[in-house]
Amino acid sequence: LRARRSRTPCGPCGTHTPCTRAMLSKAARKLGLSKKPAPLQRVMLAATPLGIGVATLQAYHTSVVVNDVEYSFSPEGVCLGRGLKSHEHLPKYPSETTIVEVGLARAEANLVRMLQAYFQRGTYDLLRKNCNSFSDCALCYLFDLRLDGQYCQLEKIGHAADKYLGVVQMWSGGTYVPNPSVDNFDKEVVLVAVKDTAKVEIESALQKKGKRSLISIIRCQTQANNRAPRQS
Repeated sequence: LRARRSRTPCGPCGTHTPCTRAMLSKAARKLGLSKKPAPLQRVMLAATPLGIGVATLQAYHTSVVVNDVEYSFSPEGVCLGRGLKSHEHLPKYPSETTIVEVGLARAEANLVRMLQAYFQRGTYDLLRKNCNSFSDCALCYLFDLRLDGQYCQLEKIGHAADKYLGVVQMWSGGTYVPNPSVDNFDKEVVLVAVKDTAKVEIESALQKKGKRSLISIIRCQTQANNRAPRQS
């Protein structure tokens, strides 16, 4: 969630090279994701404040952790890593980092396969398409939940950029420039697409695994609804 390109490696490859499908597959194998998935996947949301809050506004960097593997979005695209790699370069990590246990997701869910096409390298924008956009879509795909509104202050500012231009420049160190490749990005369209895909995957799982799969799906959805707040 920084306009200036960080030199911190964006994923397990340890470089800033493009995260292509082949590289993500290699990273997944390195992280042990090529093994048969567990019946359910433990999902957590990590959030770290950015810079200094202004009035009631506080920017955050967020990422989603599935079975101890972090998924995040940066100027390099979708990034994978162990621990909270995308947070480690932030001044307020780990002292002000919060980790929320969301719930247990179905085994068939695959964030890279679902979201890589929508969050490609070079399509990051500090206000209009950032790490929180990715986390929001990830939670929607996994649990039909939305990212809590407290983490979306930058997006709210994006709808009134002229009014808050000074705040944006302060958070970005004066380097923020709108990314024209994001002009046609509509998060609501992505949310509809991930919901539809999740529905198809659930129906397919039910056909293959029957009643046992249905019990697992109901279990993970119920736990998520109880633990994760919806977007206000």
